[in-house]
This record gives sequence, structure tokens and C-alpha cells, in this order.
Amino acid sequence: MLEVNQAKRLMDLEKENTRLKRIVADQMLGMEILQETLEKPGHKRQMAGEFVSAGRCSGRQICRYFRLHRWTFRFRARQLNAWMMRVKAAVRRVSGRYSQWGYANVARLLQGEG
Repeated sequence: MLEVNQAKRLMDLEKENTRLKRIVADQMLGMEILQETLEKPGHKRQMAGEFVSAGRCSGRQICRYFRLHRWTFRFRARQLNAWMMRVKAAVRRVSGRYSQWGYANVARLLQGEG
């Protein structure tokens, strides 16, 4: 039969063993993620999204492994509305035709076009 101090020691050892298992599992996941990213070239943010969407790890973990800021990971670019897309296309068209003109001249010409 175990004495009280032996039982306490056993419980402490079990807690330590659980903690160490969690650390090892975390490190193994990190190594697996890094190995897979080395096999597939791509952007960090896209690769991080693939791991999170597959449920392999959390957003916090993947950001830590890839050394990404969490806001960078969550950022989604806004889609341009139709008017802004037409303006950008017009600026590119005029800038391509009159490459020596600066921004002010291009803007003036586009304002004249409407």
C-alpha cells in the first residue's frame, strides 16, 4: 500500500508527465507543419489558412509556427465595387497611352471624359 507522501509524489509525476506529453505533441505538430510547408512552396498566409481550415491546428498555433501576426492572418482584402474598377481601368488605359504624363494630368483628362 502507498503512503501519503508516495501518493502525492505519484500524482506530481503524473501531472509532469501529462505536461511533457503536451509539449512533445505541440513540438511534433510544429515540425510536421514546417515539413509540409517546405514540401509545398507558397505564401505563409495561404498555407496557414489551409492548416486551420483542415482543422489541424488553431489560428494561434499556426501564427506562432509561421511567425505571422494574427491580424495579418485574419486580414481579408475588400472587393472593389464596379465604379472603382472602371476608374482603375481608365487610369491604366490613359497611363499606358500617355506614359510621360503625371498623376495630375491623367486625373484632369479623366475628369474631362467624365
